[in-house]
Amino acid sequence: MKPPSFPFSLPALLLVIFTAGFSSQALGQNPSCVLFGMLGIPCPSDPPVVGPPGEPPNTADIGMVSHAPVVWLVPPADIEPFAPVQGASSTLHRNSHGVTGSMNTSGMLPESAYTFWWVVFNNPEHCASVPCSPDDLFNPDVAAGLFGGSGQVTDAYGRAHFQAHVFKGEEPGLDRPFADLGLVAGLIDPFKAEIHLVTRNHGPASALLPEELEAALNTYVAGCDRFECFDEQAGVHFP
Repeated sequence: MKPPSFPFSLPALLLVIFTAGFSSQALGQNPSCVLFGMLGIPCPSDPPVVGPPGEPPNTADIGMVSHAPVVWLVPPADIEPFAPVQGASSTLHRNSHGVTGSMNTSGMLPESAYTFWWVVFNNPEHCASVPCSPDDLFNPDVAAGLFGGSGQVTDAYGRAHFQAHVFKGEEPGLDRPFADLGLVAGLIDPFKAEIHLVTRNHGPASALLPEELEAALNTYVAGCDRFECFDEQAGVHFP
């Protein structure tokens, strides 16, 4: 049966992979931090470590870090689609407790409401393509999920920093759109999942009432009845 269609530009991420050729990964602690460890001093380059709520972070569980460029899904008029966003980057920290995703970016619409989305393919080995595509979202063997991570209003220059945490086994997110279509999975294995990070525009913040702005920073469709919501930038992280 053909998977249901839905109004977001995740299919564009497939092109992103073949145009960018990215995702560098590093395992373990940076060798330059050995001396810091011998002295009992935290290494400033160590990635942040996440852990279950109420428990101290496990500083020995450094895990894996991947970096991916941020690319345009809906670019300004003078930029080609899928071109890298200049000076922008996305990072994913994984350990046995969960993942932390972040994005530093610019060039977006100034003083506008944005949400930051996780698209998680827990079992990418069952995807029909590499990387996983929207068709794989509805394959139960893939155990995919789509959920919100955080919201942000860009500054006057269209800059923003997004960051969100997902714990292993948690049902995360600010919003879980398309749950009725089967996209309900949380994060099963932090090291196995293919994770796509997407920013979504919800319109100018000044045009929204306070309660509308709150909704626009926390849900997938808020503001879309008044403005044309669209997925603007993205980064993809392979396991």
